[in-house]
Amino acid sequence: MKALCLITFIPNKIWCDFLNLFNNYKIFIVVDNNNFHLDEFKNYYKNINFIQRTDIQCKFHGYIDTNFCVHKLISGWDKALYYFGLEDNNYDFVWFIEDDVFFYNEDTLLRIDNQYMDDDLLSNTLSENSDGNKDTWHWHSINIQYSPPYYNGMMCAVRFSTKMMKCINNYAREHNTLFFLEALFPTIAIKNNLKYNHPNELNTIHYRYNFQEEDINNNNLYHDVKNNDNHPIAKIFLACINEWKSSDINHDTSENPERKTALKERLINAMQVANNRAMVKLENGLNFLAIIGSSAPFIGLFGTVWGILNSFQAIAVSSNTSLSVVAPGIAESLLATAIGLFAAIPAVFFYNIFTTKINQFNERAENFSLLLLNILSKELDK
Repeated sequence: MKALCLITFIPNKIWCDFLNLFNNYKIFIVVDNNNFHLDEFKNYYKNINFIQRTDIQCKFHGYIDTNFCVHKLISGWDKALYYFGLEDNNYDFVWFIEDDVFFYNEDTLLRIDNQYMDDDLLSNTLSENSDGNKDTWHWHSINIQYSPPYYNGMMCAVRFSTKMMKCINNYAREHNTLFFLEALFPTIAIKNNLKYNHPNELNTIHYRYNFQEEDINNNNLYHDVKNNDNHPIAKIFLACINEWKSSDINHDTSENPERKTALKERLINAMQVANNRAMVKLENGLNFLAIIGSSAPFIGLFGTVWGILNSFQAIAVSSNTSLSVVAPGIAESLLATAIGLFAAIPAVFFYNIFTTKINQFNERAENFSLLLLNILSKELDK
């Protein structure tokens, strides 16, 4: 029997719609936020088991400290490991996947399972800390009750066997704590002589990577969303969601069309401001190209006039119109013209390219804003 566990702070309906279609895995979503009310999700998504566990439960059994990156002792990972380690350990394999990992469909996981039927841990590739050096990576923040060597890797999408879960449970029970998951999983597996493999399908799990459309393979899992808050469209999304969260939805919109309209206008304004800021940042260098493209030809023309003027002065001084007299001035004028054109042509060329790309991006951002507004409007109308 196989299970899939999605680890999230609050459930996302897109993820729920996706996972609710799975037929070959028992689906669990661990919700880290215990203040989030799950009644609506539980009623609508019958194929999904939503799990919330208290910090006290996890701490009592030593399921703590697996993710110091979230700046709290107990995270969704601790709760997921606690649940499958102590409460529900009847699965041959469990996939643990963070909600910023993406894959095409259920067959992506099934193909991997069919290739690696006997492995206790599947993950991305790992690195070895052979002597326990604390000066690299995050090792200075990790306390491991094993002797070196230690191991680490990207562990935001992994598959465990029953043996792997038992080994983690044994460590938690013996030491009353765990340690950072990116070191915990590979180190536990290797120290306990478990069968450990690194499928190629998981090699696209990166901390940061700018995947292009041609890079995407339906057989692989992908993790690339760290540091995406700096992306202009991400900033539009965050501006809208922050405005949405800052409003008391039930109070502001319940049976009050005017409040709904006001909220929609605030959402539009928030996204428009974020979009304008992004466009200003993107257009920063365009002014320089525009100045060069427009002024360089005139500077060259001024040099042309200056060179011709020198030629006429030379004729007046020498009273001679031979080529040797006028040639230096003409050469100066042609050189000035060439320099002006040499500066202006590339500037105008790249200005047009960048302007086209920015306009295209602005259109994408506006389309995204409209789509997001439509989604949130549907939520308001429920």
